[in-house]
Amino acid sequence: MNSALDLATTVTHAGGLSFITAFLLTGTIVKLVSLIVVYPFSVWMLGVATSNSSIIFVVANRLAMLLACAYAIVGFLTLLKNRRKMISGAPQLQIAANGNYSITKPEKKNDKISRFLNDEKLTRFNSVINQFLVERKPFLQQKYSLRELASDVDIPVNYLSAFINRYHKMNYSDFINSYRVSQTKEMILNGEWRYKTLEAIASEAGFNNRNTFTAAFRKETGQSPSEYLKEIKKAQQGGRPTLNKTEKILV
Repeated sequence: MNSALDLATTVTHAGGLSFITAFLLTGTIVKLVSLIVVYPFSVWMLGVATSNSSIIFVVANRLAMLLACAYAIVGFLTLLKNRRKMISGAPQLQIAANGNYSITKPEKKNDKISRFLNDEKLTRFNSVINQFLVERKPFLQQKYSLRELASDVDIPVNYLSAFINRYHKMNYSDFINSYRVSQTKEMILNGEWRYKTLEAIASEAGFNNRNTFTAAFRKETGQSPSEYLKEIKKAQQGGRPTLNKTEKILV
């Protein structure tokens, strides 16, 4: 009789733990509170009923009780955490002018940047950054990073990145390479091609390899560096007017 009762108790614990796992996924807070109180208590009562059984069943009973409590508490805390996320991320109802309800999605983190980067800020950032890059030419360094530029112009990295993406419609790599391309064109117009190779000119302009230079140059001008140089040579050697050397580096 005792063995049968012990076996039934153990099976009850095993089934109860499985029940908890499934219950925690779908249970409401009220059900979970009841579970935390009722199930461990029932486990304890079964333990009292089998207290005279063999030591193996007693230990198994106590272990089941501890696991039941742990499952219930951890599951309860997890559910509370998930519910807070669901509430904070839930769409908000707003009353439109016509009296109907409309659902608006919660604001994203980038919305803070969007609100900050209004037209006035974008224009000011562009002026400050362009002036710094044209006058100081830090892009001549081959590994001049976004973080370094942000530090030099005293603009937070995330705002600087958002500004480049929104105002210039490009990423930082293309943005800084556009200045390097302009520098390369200026060096070619100044006749440096007469005693330097294109690779040497590109390296001095800040490009770290030929492929990057060629791709960036083609993206900016629509032609390869060698095609551009060929036109300049023809224009200069033929005595025809060349491109305006006073053109802005970047508008």
